Amino acid sequence: MPASRTPASAGAPGPAGTLDEAVLCQTLADHHGGPARTVIGIVLRPHLDSLVLTPTELIHSSRHLKALQAKATLMEAALGRVATVQARLPGQDAKARRRALDNALSETVAKARAAQLAFTGLGRGRALIDSILRSAPGKSPTGDAGFDLRAAVCLELEECRTWALKLDALIQLFPAERQDALSAVLDEVIGDVLASPAATQELFGSTSAGGSPLVGLCDLLFGRVPMEVFGPNRLGVLNGLFRQGRLPAARDMVLERIRRQLRAPQTLGRGTAEQEADLLRALMGHLLTPAG
Repeated sequence: MPASRTPASAGAPGPAGTLDEAVLCQTLADHHGGPARTVIGIVLRPHLDSLVLTPTELIHSSRHLKALQAKATLMEAALGRVATVQARLPGQDAKARRRALDNALSETVAKARAAQLAFTGLGRGRALIDSILRSAPGKSPTGDAGFDLRAAVCLELEECRTWALKLDALIQLFPAERQDALSAVLDEVIGDVLASPAATQELFGSTSAGGSPLVGLCDLLFGRVPMEVFGPNRLGVLNGLFRQGRLPAARDMVLERIRRQLRAPQTLGRGTAEQEADLLRALMGHLLTPAG
């Protein structure tokens, strides 16, 4: 949905609602891509967090899209914010951008509804996912195997009422071997989860805002999270997947979240200047290398 690299902020609750940049999308796939989902997460963050819902789940659920459309004021404000930001780019017009967003929303609703109807009677779970993975080109339930696969994965998250449970479900689906199509979908949804400030607060067991969750995310991406004595823990497993290079989309979404928050005017800490400096040094230790 939602181009340009001008300032923005997407981090802790509150500042995460600031939107100063939004990607220009040319195709429906662009509107469903990582940069667009980042923007969806910003403009709809309170709504999504209240439902423990990722942007990918919203895009692929006819039920959730219908409920969101019923909130006319919220939808008007969200679409208007994105169109206004995009209209600042050279050659862009707010009305034209709003029409493009409205069209993309209509197409998304139609696709989600088609998937819901096509899935009727097919069951769910790994059997449905595997049948889509095995389907010949154009022969998946709706004919769009990529959309169908994401919709099938999202069905597995419907009963997960916490962010931790969503991650557990996604990790359980992650194939041991590098199965590109399924791994790519799981990578995207894990990125959605880690882009949510509410999710990282739940996962790291902290109510602190500002830079502390960002340091935790950097540790997850670049550090070494020890496994627990009694077996693998979700953060340890995710850390292993990041270090193996198996979560490139999630890595990009986390780094984008950090970039936006670092460019926001809000402070990283809530205490002294020394705390602010310590957090900034910790982040720079992860994010800056001799290469840049």
